[in-house]
Amino acid sequence: MPERDGFETIRELKGAHPHVKIVAISGAPRFGSYNPLEAAGIFGAHRTIPKPFEPAALLDVVRQLLSES
Repeated sequence: MPERDGFETIRELKGAHPHVKIVAISGAPRFGSYNPLEAAGIFGAHRTIPKPFEPAALLDVVRQLLSES
């Protein structure tokens, strides 16, 4: 994302729309104990998906989140 990072986007979305469901997708590698997808969860993502992923995996996550609403 050229203008902001994913964590900033999650924070802004949660601030403007507290009930929005967020799926974070990243291909960023772990750096020691730092895992960007775990960090996304701390910032408010409800689910995370590592790249590469199968489209069916994304659909499953979306279905899960919609069924929780």
